[in-house]
Amino acid sequence: MSNKLRSPGVLYEVEIKFVLRALDASGTSINLDAILKNGRGSYLIFQAIASHYAGLVAGTEGKGSDLVEEDGGEGYEVKSYHDPENHPKKDEIHCGPSGVFANNSSAAGYKKCLKALDYEGAMRICYEKGYGKNDYYLFTNTAAYAPQQTCFRYLIIHRDQLVRIVNPMDPAKVSRARLLGTAKRKHKIA
Repeated sequence: MSNKLRSPGVLYEVEIKFVLRALDASGTSINLDAILKNGRGSYLIFQAIASHYAGLVAGTEGKGSDLVEEDGGEGYEVKSYHDPENHPKKDEIHCGPSGVFANNSSAAGYKKCLKALDYEGAMRICYEKGYGKNDYYLFTNTAAYAPQQTCFRYLIIHRDQLVRIVNPMDPAKVSRARLLGTAKRKHKIA
């Protein structure tokens, strides 16, 4: 893989134009833009774009890291944040393992820790279910993606640095301002 734009602390940016269409046998064009607005539909698209530029390959999806270094084996978990230009007031990012959100497998224990103000217990669950399984986190600006959005951005942060900046009252979340504040510089791709 020739692309290896994956230095931690660099906010990478590339202009992207999506043309999502399907053609049926008669040549009728079906617009698929709605996929970009839906997290379930767009997750793999944005992950593929990030992996292309960062020189990463698909991981194990759910059992380990989303992406891995082909040459070194280090794992990258992909998460998204709301783009500040399109969502200036949405600062909260879900960075913890999916198991602690909603009604997933570890959510009850995690919520119990939060209610009891047991930060160490909550962090232990986050670490066992997610943080401890990944070397790096790759954040994209694609949460609630808006079709008029023209720039795709991603930032890589080492797990240890992420754990240091998570919300002390809810270690499965981080402030977008704090996360983006870790970027030492910006790099425009092409």
